Amino acid sequence: RLDDMKAGEEVEPVGVSTGLNLNRSAGKGVSKGKKYNWIARNHAYDHCAILLHETPAGTPREGVGIFVNAAGEELQIETVSLADSTDCTREGWFNKVLFHFSTNSQLSHSEIYESISNVLNAGREFDIRRWIESIYPNYFIYEDGP
Repeated sequence: RLDDMKAGEEVEPVGVSTGLNLNRSAGKGVSKGKKYNWIARNHAYDHCAILLHETPAGTPREGVGIFVNAAGEELQIETVSLADSTDCTREGWFNKVLFHFSTNSQLSHSEIYESISNVLNAGREFDIRRWIESIYPNYFIYEDGP
């Protein structure tokens, strides 16, 4: 289906579902034609699931889903190797984070996620945070906010 999307073919959109950690705040109203009974505050993304055959809560018609970069814009990709972190003399915040985790392998996934997030977002406003997409044994992927 993704190959057909890239080729410009008419295909069924791919839905996504995100998991959030958030604080609920009192509030009622209507947004985009849907009623709500509370407001999400201080949310941080936990995961993103790709739904090929299920209907997500937010649909592609509502602007939620995987869409093709029809303009063909170049996207910046940063690659980091945890194996490089064994060189203590390397500079840069990525290398410092990677060195820390390679020498502290007893950390839980949540502790690793929180520590990486803290370093990625040091000194940044909440609305322009970097969100961790995935953590692997040798690298992690993040997205710049908002």
